[in-house]
Amino acid sequence: MRKITKILIICLLIILAGFAWLSHLHRENKERSSTTVFVIDAGFQPEVRREVQPRSPAPLPGHGQLTSDLIARRAGELAVIRELELEGAGEKRRQNFLEHLLYIGDYARANPDKKIFVNISLAFSEPSPIEKRAIEDLERLDVLVVAAAGNSGDERVFYPSGYAGVLSISGASSRGRYNYATYGEHIDLAAPGGVRRLLPRDFGSFSLTRFESQGTSFSAPRVVGELARLAALTDQEVDPGQLAELSQRKAASISDDIYREGLLGSGLFQPGHLERYFLPELFWRTRLLYLLAVMILPTIYFMTGDFTRWRRRKSITAAAGEKKLADLAEKVPGDYISLIDKKLRSSRHMSRRKFCRYLLKDEVDFSRVANFLGELSEEEVYHLLIDVLEQEKIDPEKLAHNLVSVDRNLARKMTRRVDWRRRAEKCDRRELEMRFLLRNFLELRSFAEAGELAALIIKKSSSPWLLHYSLRALKRLDSSLGEIGLKTGDLQRLENLDHPLIAGELSGIRAKIQNNGLEVE
Repeated sequence: MRKITKILIICLLIILAGFAWLSHLHRENKERSSTTVFVIDAGFQPEVRREVQPRSPAPLPGHGQLTSDLIARRAGELAVIRELELEGAGEKRRQNFLEHLLYIGDYARANPDKKIFVNISLAFSEPSPIEKRAIEDLERLDVLVVAAAGNSGDERVFYPSGYAGVLSISGASSRGRYNYATYGEHIDLAAPGGVRRLLPRDFGSFSLTRFESQGTSFSAPRVVGELARLAALTDQEVDPGQLAELSQRKAASISDDIYREGLLGSGLFQPGHLERYFLPELFWRTRLLYLLAVMILPTIYFMTGDFTRWRRRKSITAAAGEKKLADLAEKVPGDYISLIDKKLRSSRHMSRRKFCRYLLKDEVDFSRVANFLGELSEEEVYHLLIDVLEQEKIDPEKLAHNLVSVDRNLARKMTRRVDWRRRAEKCDRRELEMRFLLRNFLELRSFAEAGELAALIIKKSSSPWLLHYSLRALKRLDSSLGEIGLKTGDLQRLENLDHPLIAGELSGIRAKIQNNGLEVE
């Protein structure tokens, strides 16, 4: 194992050990955690059927499930998340919401030592005096209620975010307020909103679909999750209300005129600032690990030299592979092929053969690269041919024609190597090779070799296209078909294949035998 590889592995192990250490610290704090988060919402879990039909649409996550997952991703296992499902509609739904608030109040009285947070990602257009008193009661019990401000995009006030004692969250980033986010004097903070998921498209397949949802409903859970995590981890005696006040003092400014008018509260929620204040040890340990990862990994990468070779490879292939050879010729003086050849000789990553493949793929003027190709050995020529024919999907007959028209010596070099491979293997398993070789024989006017190869293909091959090209080549030959070893039984075999590609050419061969009196054994 190379020394540089060992260093890289050791550095990766150090970084992974550091993150494992931080995870252990979280688990230690989990044992003494006394934080509870209530989520009042609807649609926590989509209905799961015991039997599903294949290809039936997969259920999308419900609104409550998304908000609960956002809190769980931030608080992790440090807080107990309790989901309170809203049922019914209209007044029944409103009554159910009030019942949940009263239940949380009873829970807080029974558990005075717990730090309790409430996430409400829903809104009602009209206030309710009973709900207001219930929320005031929760505030006296040191329960922090966080609510989404709404998605009206104006200064309309929705409830419960409009009640006093509720931490009202709007949607924004550092660049400005989201267009859908409600704003106004009742807003306390703003936080990023929206959620993205990759979900299965349907049952019975592995395809995925992208699911997106926007709204302040997903801004509030981000705030609740971070505050619950800090409350669980910190050793300081702090209640949820104090966390809310400090989060407003540590908020960042927003580049928006509405914020400057005081309609987006204290600004953008900054969990990192709160973590630095309450958990300085964890904050600096995490940043140190990130710094090590950022410094070590690129350093190892640069030491290996891969970055330099990558840049060289990208610049050359961008010029050659994307049909920009003409632009390259205008930008650099002298013979641009010689210039690229010089760069390729100094690169261990990109071979001359690979560059030739790009040139042939883009169908550039072959006369400009003939000398360049002529320097290759027969082995390199053969691999170049296979790469071009099989990987780049270039027509083998067209390639053969271009090579012969540019440089017959170069075409003969390629032909010799392919023919040697064919004779050594005693078979015609490479259809593309045979098509190229047959066309090259004809272009080079090597009719005896072309006839021998065509007869061999007709006798052994079962590929309709290859047989089609071989029969077409035979029509160009003036010699007797018997001289190349072709028998009547071979033609009869082709007739039995009953393929339209073969039948058309075979009828031409029959007519040629009849008109010219050519013999077939």
